[in-house]
Amino acid sequence: LIRTLGRGSNVTGELRRSLRQVERSRMPDGVVRSSSEPREMRGLEQSDAISRMLPTEYMLLSERAPQPASKQRFHLRRLEHELSCYELSGWTNLPAATSEDKTEVRPTADGGPIIVCLDTSGSMSGAREAVAKCVVLQCIRTARANNRRCYLYAFSGPGQCEELELSSSAPVQVARRRRASRRGGSGGVPAMNREQLKSLLDFLSRGFNGGTDVDEPLRRSLQ
Repeated sequence: LIRTLGRGSNVTGELRRSLRQVERSRMPDGVVRSSSEPREMRGLEQSDAISRMLPTEYMLLSERAPQPASKQRFHLRRLEHELSCYELSGWTNLPAATSEDKTEVRPTADGGPIIVCLDTSGSMSGAREAVAKCVVLQCIRTARANNRRCYLYAFSGPGQCEELELSSSAPVQVARRRRASRRGGSGGVPAMNREQLKSLLDFLSRGFNGGTDVDEPLRRSLQ
């Protein structure tokens, strides 16, 4: 769910020639071809998928098959995944490693920033606020792993709204009013230094414990 937050998805971008990405666990999300997304035909392959068989394979099951053993040959070929089938696949987001020399034509649009509004009102105090802040930490991890910006808003009653920005071009900043220039692009996210980590932990440790006014964080998110 968290990986889908933010503007756009890599698989929706326009096609460009880029370094090839190969599915690999425990890596940042990339764009790879997968048979689980059968959106286009790429060619032919050998498989056991009856729904994608070529018409010539259906002839072996016909009552007018030239030899009685044709059906047996069909089931044997299916058992050995040797039926001639159309190859269908599509682009999807999966953990992937990027090749250093091989290229391919694939969608390359970058995901937009992740924007999180954290309710720190009195009704959230205790376990609810702790769980919400755990979700915030996971949002930050996902943003950094996928080279995306992350904007956090801690809010409560009227006039109680604080912002924290995690971006590629600036250190972690806490501000009561965000400049419009901070929203330009979704550059790389560097590793946190000690000062940035301290600012993040300080931001998450605070809370207003007042009323609930969602207008201000939503207004800032839309700017």
